[in-house]
Amino acid sequence: MSKAVFCSCKPFLQICLSKEQGTFITFGADSTYSPKNEAELEALREYAERTRLSHLIAEGSDPTELGRKYKELEAERIREAEERAEARLEAEKKRKEDHDFYSLLRMSDRVCR
Repeated sequence: MSKAVFCSCKPFLQICLSKEQGTFITFGADSTYSPKNEAELEALREYAERTRLSHLIAEGSDPTELGRKYKELEAERIREAEERAEARLEAEKKRKEDHDFYSLLRMSDRVCR
């Protein structure tokens, strides 16, 4: 087995590869982990492939670069969530203004009759 090294976005990251088998992996202080056997290597490769868009772990990558990508992705998701919340507040404000306007219009129409 070749010596594969996986890197994580954070030091001491702990992931569960298999709930059934209770397989847990804990990365070290330097954000790296070397699999102990072939089964672990394959499970880590599968996990890295499934989570590649989140930049959690990668095989043979630089931990600082992986951490930077992870932080950028996290900041982008936070910004998108804040934009959605702001848009939701604007829509609610517009809906309330429309409701108040039409309620006042109906009330004035009743008074005029």
